[in-house]
Amino acid sequence: MTGVQLGGIDPSILRELSGVYKPFVKALKELVSNAFDADADHVHITIADDFSSITVTDDGEGMTPFEFRNDFTRIGGGSRRWLGERTSKGRLRIGSKGIGFLALARYCSCLEVESTGARMFHRVFEITETPATVELDEIFGFAIPELLLARRLRCKVSQVSGRIGNLVPGKHFKIDTAKRQLKLGRRVGAVNLQLSFDCKNFAFRATLDFERLLELADKADLDKLAAFASIDVWQCRPSESFQGTRHCPQFKELRSTGATYRTTQGVCSQHRQS
Repeated sequence: MTGVQLGGIDPSILRELSGVYKPFVKALKELVSNAFDADADHVHITIADDFSSITVTDDGEGMTPFEFRNDFTRIGGGSRRWLGERTSKGRLRIGSKGIGFLALARYCSCLEVESTGARMFHRVFEITETPATVELDEIFGFAIPELLLARRLRCKVSQVSGRIGNLVPGKHFKIDTAKRQLKLGRRVGAVNLQLSFDCKNFAFRATLDFERLLELADKADLDKLAAFASIDVWQCRPSESFQGTRHCPQFKELRSTGATYRTTQGVCSQHRQS
């Protein structure tokens, strides 16, 4: 489980932002817009006969768990700011406001997102003092199982200034995959750290707890805002790998033709098994 940081946003305005998408069809349109921006050719919307559940599945480029945490749940700016005006297929991106993941918060108790993306994750930063210990969970934003770290993580460490240049694994630094730490045991001055993680066939399932988020927003409890999301990650076999993204919101209630419908528990898992 990992927290999703909402840096720089006053929690007191989160409930106000979640009310931007009225009526419900505008919130649903946001999921379709996300599929368009992901270069999807097809979007499948499955709605239960009693309107108790809905699943939106697309065949777009999908997301890595890093992109989910750093981009999908980012508030402010929209995807155009960090991905550019156009998609890989040349489409003009729809996303611009940067509050899309809150679109369903008014109507749903939680939102489950499942996806995979084949892109590499890169992170470059400077460590000003050594010796030092880098907590990889803090860098990635969630815990990655030991075996996946060992297979997929690549690291390069180099001196900012000095005669050593590139540091030698095992001699100057080591990665402890069990503790999910990178340890620089020698005093070598400031260093540049380059991390790369291969996301091919690396899937995730995340749950955004909107009731928890809005509860924290009402209390203006900024310190606990990281506790409203959880992410599970795993490696898919090539034959099991899928392309695109599945969104599965669980409704608080949805009114249609004067009737009130509520979700039953287990809707998302039942859909995955079908």
